[in-house]
Amino acid sequence: MVARWEWGKNHWSLDARLIRALNAEVDVDLGAGFDSATLNPDDGWGWRLDGRWLRALSPRLEVALALFYERQALGKSNAEPLKSGGTRIGSIFQPRIEIKNFGILIGLRQTW
Repeated sequence: MVARWEWGKNHWSLDARLIRALNAEVDVDLGAGFDSATLNPDDGWGWRLDGRWLRALSPRLEVALALFYERQALGKSNAEPLKSGGTRIGSIFQPRIEIKNFGILIGLRQTW
């Protein structure tokens, strides 16, 4: 969903998104002495909110400022064998993952 407003040379927008991760994979490489493994955490939901301001400085030059926040979650994976040289020495799993990310973007855009 995107909402946009204009006021003179200023443009505002608000973008809200729902995110769904499907068939996620986590490749694990523990380095020397261990075989690599692939984990499959449960699918998860997330969302992103993005607010932007854009101002035309000239017909071909714009300045932009954006703020965003996003959150994503993946469920726990099943335990997979942890091996060294093909011999099982234990188990490895991915616990539930919750990612929170926020940021700011400042930029200039020129069209030719």
